[in-house]
Amino acid sequence: MTDAAIRSFVYLLDPLCGWCYGAAPAVRWLREQPGVTLQARPVGLFAWDQARALDGMRDHIHAADARIAALTGQVFSAAYADRVIGDAAARLDSGPATSALFAAERQRAGGALDLLAAIQAARWVEGRDVADRAVLSALAADLGLVLPDDEVVDDAALRQWVDEAAMLLTRSGAGGVPTLLRQQDGRLQVVPSAYLYQSRARLANLLAA
Repeated sequence: MTDAAIRSFVYLLDPLCGWCYGAAPAVRWLREQPGVTLQARPVGLFAWDQARALDGMRDHIHAADARIAALTGQVFSAAYADRVIGDAAARLDSGPATSALFAAERQRAGGALDLLAAIQAARWVEGRDVADRAVLSALAADLGLVLPDDEVVDDAALRQWVDEAAMLLTRSGAGGVPTLLRQQDGRLQVVPSAYLYQSRARLANLLAA
């Protein structure tokens, strides 16, 4: 097996998934390792017809946020609790952010991962509405990216990009996102989710295997 075969990964996610935010430090570390290629692929968990109101979900979200923070050290700010989760009209709608990730990746390889990190910081640290196109455009601009107008987005290509990722998730047998897939022996194999939240030593051992 070549080094390239074990250093190629696909990261399945949703930009509004709290556990994906919890995995961000591990994803960042993995991306920084020599010879690693990592693709970010949103699966549409909360996108479009899967968007939903937060009514009835707030207690669950707060409990999950507390678990993620304790496990990973990730920041869930008061601004996020007040402005995002505390907004009576708030919805989980990752459609705009998913479209932005697609546009970012089309502009440059790795652009989706760059923008994902900015989106996560904007939501969970700064308490910004990352379903707002103006917010997403500003985040992209800070990275040297330009989001296209909605009317010029290739919707068919966007939906295919997301549908392919959703099919990868289904075929992998993983229970949900985040899911990290490693290319091995011509196949994509699931990396245990614990590797994304515990010591970097497990990921380092995976790369050295």
